[in-house]
Amino acid sequence: MAVFVLISINNLIAQINVEQVEKGIAEYTAHADFNGRIVLFESDSIVLDYMHGLASFERNEFIDPTTTFNIASVSKMITALAILDLIDKEELSLLTSIAEFYPDLPDQVSIENLLNHTSGLQKRTFVIGHNWSKLSGPITSREFIEYLAKEPMRFEPNEKHEYNNVNYILLYDIFQRVSGKTIEEEFQDQGLFPSMSDDSRSIKYAYNEANGQWIYDNLMLGNFLADHEYNLYGPGHYYINPEEAIDIVKGWEGLSPELLDKATSPGKLGAADDDKSYGYGIALKQDHKKRPIWFHMGKNYGSRAYFAHYPQQNVSLMMVTNVNDPNFNNFWPELESLITGESNFEMPQLSIAYELGKKIHLIESQRINSLFYTFKDQGSYYTSRIELNDIAYHLWEQDQKTKGIEVLRINSEMFPENYSVRYYYADGLEELGDYTKALAEYKTTRDLIGDQLDPESSWFEKVDTRIAACENQVTPDEIEKESGLAELERQEQILQQHSIYLNEKLSALRN
Repeated sequence: MAVFVLISINNLIAQINVEQVEKGIAEYTAHADFNGRIVLFESDSIVLDYMHGLASFERNEFIDPTTTFNIASVSKMITALAILDLIDKEELSLLTSIAEFYPDLPDQVSIENLLNHTSGLQKRTFVIGHNWSKLSGPITSREFIEYLAKEPMRFEPNEKHEYNNVNYILLYDIFQRVSGKTIEEEFQDQGLFPSMSDDSRSIKYAYNEANGQWIYDNLMLGNFLADHEYNLYGPGHYYINPEEAIDIVKGWEGLSPELLDKATSPGKLGAADDDKSYGYGIALKQDHKKRPIWFHMGKNYGSRAYFAHYPQQNVSLMMVTNVNDPNFNNFWPELESLITGESNFEMPQLSIAYELGKKIHLIESQRINSLFYTFKDQGSYYTSRIELNDIAYHLWEQDQKTKGIEVLRINSEMFPENYSVRYYYADGLEELGDYTKALAEYKTTRDLIGDQLDPESSWFEKVDTRIAACENQVTPDEIEKESGLAELERQEQILQQHSIYLNEKLSALRN
């Protein structure tokens, strides 16, 4: 599909083994697709620069040193830097209430709450979903904030940490209200991130399993951003040249030592676990030697990004891709383990959904199951219910429902205890008119939510309504027949599993 350029500059006093990182990249790309760029820095010098793939599939334009990429939620580091600079200049305070800018929003929410995700404000998808019928196109920040003010808080400020893009939508807008210019204009004036104004942007692509083609991400059915969110700036919209990621470090170095210490210190409420936390626009963790790592991951529809700075080594890593590549998040931890000296490179498991999706358009629906288990039996792939569900949705919306329902069936087979997976499979069966199977799946869903959810959950009413609707469409004889078939299918699966086990044992003995 493309050619690649690999450039390394070996340093006699290097803090990292660049050659080992190169070998890790080479091993990964020998087995997996990678369309993007990887840049490794020591201090502010590039010591490794890897480019592979296309910036534009339609124009057959290769990624080159001028190509810029959407950095998704790594953008939060840049938005936070701009706000911290205002705080250093005493034009803003960590304790400033957002009510100074938005009188209809809670006055107990501070700038610091926005920076470290402890605001308790309602989430972006909820706000837009709740006002869906009123929207006719991309929503502006002003319109969004008006809707936000009418929504309930998720929790009281400082009650807990909850990652929330709304916090950074507000920070971007607040910066403009205080400074009179955009964050992009501010950094252009400072000489940082000059490529923000470039036109040489890579196109963001999603893979369309229905026809086997890469398409613009905003044309992909199911892309929530395509309709309404592109004008909400701050959390994930910046495009930069990956080699300018080092400007994030330069921005931190320009802060006062006291503020930088606060920005890179774990929040009082922490994050999801004891090993990670969140500062001001910076996710925080430690390597195996307890050395700090300042980092951020990013994922938009059609792009992925990872930036990390290892301050005690004075090393930084930037990785980007302009395609919807689920393998990205298993790749960067392996490179990071080489940089920190934790371990040698190990080929990560790859997405079975990604591999399956690339071949579905070439085969009949009855072969999907066989192909799925061919990949699964290799043991080098992981299975994700979300990724399989996305494939099914894309197929369904493009009127390939027979293939879509087969992917939903496989998903329910892989995740039998997940009530949402079973529900969506039942929903598909009902839409196709297979009411007996749908009824059985809805009843299974009902049992699962009874074990897993609070009795007040809205799921109970939703599932009970579907059960009643299906019961009106089938006879007792049809239900009994379906039950018998389901038991036979269960026994067949057990026999197949025993057969696989015996074949493996025989192969081991023969070898």
